[in-house]
Amino acid sequence: MKEIFERISIRKFEDKLVEHEKIEQILKAAMAAPSAGNQQPWEFYVVTNKEKIKQLSAISPYAACAENAPLVIVPCYRTEGLRWNETVLLDLSAATENILLEITSLGLGGVWLCAAPLEDRMTKAETVLEIPSALRAFALIAVGYPAESRPQQMRFDESRIHYLDCCMNAADTASFMPVSPSAQMTRISFTPRFLSSLRTPSQYFALSFSPICIPRTSL
Repeated sequence: MKEIFERISIRKFEDKLVEHEKIEQILKAAMAAPSAGNQQPWEFYVVTNKEKIKQLSAISPYAACAENAPLVIVPCYRTEGLRWNETVLLDLSAATENILLEITSLGLGGVWLCAAPLEDRMTKAETVLEIPSALRAFALIAVGYPAESRPQQMRFDESRIHYLDCCMNAADTASFMPVSPSAQMTRISFTPRFLSSLRTPSQYFALSFSPICIPRTSL
């Protein structure tokens, strides 16, 4: 998905409205996000009123760039009727990332402006939008047609990756690599009956972390 490697934070916007069809597509992407127990704790305020946007841009020194955005989306989370209250910030983070990626795919730009978990910023945003007490403001996302561009910063750092493989070393892994296009790899799936036959937790644990690949040409 190329948008992952193209997305940047945009803080300068053209004086051009975002079409309703694109706004709806952005919100569809947001609601496609995963959430704990599929609880979907989110609701979204779509703000195009210039006075309201100006007030939202004042909730923190870092939100000032939102003032010139034609659109601000405010993801919120419910505080009642949830099974997993502890995960709502994670759920909303996933939805917000989906928003940013969909914005990029639509030729728009945007920036994630923090509200939660800072109580003063959350309260200010909720006051501006007259949000009911059963909802909490999570963030501001300023959206519009970008008036700036730059390549995404290269952030890949191999030193931060830690491979754990107690069962196969590099030489073992290489011996399973296909030698021709016809030697495609097959993953073995174990039946519930087989898994239930494992007698100890350690047996199941070892199996779970053991990559088992067999070239199809040998089957």
